[in-house]
Amino acid sequence: MKALKLPTASSTGTWQQPPMVQTPSEAKDLQELLTPCSKFPEPIRPVGSNSSATACVAATGGTLVDMSHFDEIVDITDDTVTVQAGMRLNTLRNALAEHSLELVGAHQTANRTVGGAVSSVCMGPSMPGEGAMLSSHVVRFKVITPQGKILEVSDSRPQLMSAYRLSYGTLGVVTEVTMKVRPIQPFSVNYRRCTFEQMAVAIPKLVNAPVGLKFNAWPFRDHIYVEVRRYDSSRKGGRRTAWKLKDWGESVVLPKIADSVGKMFSNGRIRYGLIDGLTEATQKLMNNPLVRTGSQPVLHTGEHGDMHDPGVSRYTTWLFPASSFAKTLRHYQSFCKRHYKMTGFRCDLPTVGFRVNRDRSSLLSPSFNEPMFALRPSVSSADHDWEDFVMEFGEFASKHHGVPIFNQTKSASSKHVEKAFDTRLEFFRKIRRQLDPEDRLMNPFFMQYLQ
Repeated sequence: MKALKLPTASSTGTWQQPPMVQTPSEAKDLQELLTPCSKFPEPIRPVGSNSSATACVAATGGTLVDMSHFDEIVDITDDTVTVQAGMRLNTLRNALAEHSLELVGAHQTANRTVGGAVSSVCMGPSMPGEGAMLSSHVVRFKVITPQGKILEVSDSRPQLMSAYRLSYGTLGVVTEVTMKVRPIQPFSVNYRRCTFEQMAVAIPKLVNAPVGLKFNAWPFRDHIYVEVRRYDSSRKGGRRTAWKLKDWGESVVLPKIADSVGKMFSNGRIRYGLIDGLTEATQKLMNNPLVRTGSQPVLHTGEHGDMHDPGVSRYTTWLFPASSFAKTLRHYQSFCKRHYKMTGFRCDLPTVGFRVNRDRSSLLSPSFNEPMFALRPSVSSADHDWEDFVMEFGEFASKHHGVPIFNQTKSASSKHVEKAFDTRLEFFRKIRRQLDPEDRLMNPFFMQYLQ
């Protein structure tokens, strides 16, 4: 087990005690690390691809557990795959494709590790009849507990299972996961353009429509590009290169265009006018006839997997109840325009949105009560103006019954979290206190929510 110390700076630029980084290669190494008599500093936090938008994996002055050496497939059957927690999702998808299999459901961020993806929210445009979160398709966890013991959790213990799904590494370190798989299911894709008002009018019909729904919205141009996916067994799986180019264009090219133009022009009207025009033109180019059919193995060939690369952009995500999303969408456009008029700041990238199925598989599921719609504003580069926008957007979201996501929602207050998760949050706290009474896996980020 290798150890490495990294320098760390706080958000204010002051030096902080860096975490110790451990890279275990076997379960016994993790047991040694987590045993109560170990000398490793706390908090102890597992880390996968480190793709979170928040400080949920931070371990300042503690120990980061790098799970990258746990990267093997243990077993593949006709309906399940058992895999170690450090394997990347895109690697797993490629391996399953060789057996003509795929994971169940639509999920984003192909470069995430399996352990991170099932321990926190990993979701995409929900397809009919499927759990919204990747974690909902887990049938067994193998975990090293905060006391250094090996624990297996399966569907035979439903309450414990619902706690470990979306537990964010606060109940133990996941080492192995068994998930459902199925034969590859091709889908067709249609692209449409509409206004905010036209989209709002269509929302009630789209809530329960038998499709996967994603959109990119430009509040200041009043344009929304809608992507509608339908399973279609008559189609082929799509062209890998075309989807990889689409992924690269949306995740890397658009943010870099916006960042470059922003640095060249200081005048807001000129800067944002050029950015909107160029990004919208790029969007049209990416939604070409070559990406009208697809499948999971083709859709997730890129490094970014349908989400802005955190290396070139910043984002925050909230989920909103589908029953009132038509109203929320109208108000979101007004909110963006009002914020720009008052501050001179607006997001330079389109807002990504998608429909999320109701998912009751986890205590901390953000769509536990009903289907939801995600809104994900993002910028090509972060500064104080972005942080102020994030705070204001959080207040907007809370007023519209928004639900935050611990690994994707920046600046969610404890008040927001209490309101969104209600009694389920206290039930999770009780389970967490039983499993980790000494708070060995709790960092300051989670203490504000889960203490």
